Amino acid sequence: MSNVLSGGVGKGGLNRGPDVRAVQCLLNLTANRVQSGMTTKLVMNGLLDKPTQDAIDLYQQKVMKARTVDGRVDRTGGMIRRLVQALPPKPGGSYSAPPWLKIACDEEATGVTEKSGRPSNNPRILEYLTTAKHLATTKDQITIKKADGTKELKDTGYMMGEVDETAWCACFVNWCLAQAGKHPRKGARAESYKDYGTESVVDGNICVIYREPFSDSSSGWHVGFYIGGAPLEGYVLLLGGNQDNSVCRKWFLGIDPKRIWRRWPA
Repeated sequence: MSNVLSGGVGKGGLNRGPDVRAVQCLLNLTANRVQSGMTTKLVMNGLLDKPTQDAIDLYQQKVMKARTVDGRVDRTGGMIRRLVQALPPKPGGSYSAPPWLKIACDEEATGVTEKSGRPSNNPRILEYLTTAKHLATTKDQITIKKADGTKELKDTGYMMGEVDETAWCACFVNWCLAQAGKHPRKGARAESYKDYGTESVVDGNICVIYREPFSDSSSGWHVGFYIGGAPLEGYVLLLGGNQDNSVCRKWFLGIDPKRIWRRWPA
């Protein structure tokens, strides 16, 4: 489950806030609490506090049956694989409605994914990027580390609309809505969709989430189409673009319920 955590959580782990929140969210799932005997839900605060460390230790003892309890959830270890088994199964197949979700499923079925390196780009993703016209005239830049340890931005010689490394989750939503005959937002900011249309709890709605920036999002914002999960418990399953550099279905865990917005086109 390398796409769930960016680093280890617990004793000796990197303990990045979003990773700790994801583990707290997983430990709170009913099946995991019952198996481990944890009686009180953890506060999803992103901190490796004593209750969280105790819950990790308890799970290793009671569920993993570990001979040696190391107190850490590794990014690709057996414990993270076991924890995610308590999530609901991902719905498979396609959707016939709403129309923008069917379109998103069709894109997923074709295997849309980024190509490595700026000279190589997936033309389909570049098509998504055309929905944010300013990207065609905005310089693409990368952060480089200088010899003295400081960082600076350097132009790559491309425009953001010319490279599939540009964050494209919002552009994918723009494109799917436009193909469905709706009026999407005009830019490339996922955040712009949090007040779009009307509030909705129906599957297929446009779902915006915010987490502290880390490995999979430099801004912390992301948008996709909601197809499952429990927002009040801090986890959602989204079908969207720029998820592990592709169009796919992905769990997002440990999100403050107040930072999940679900919207329906007006």
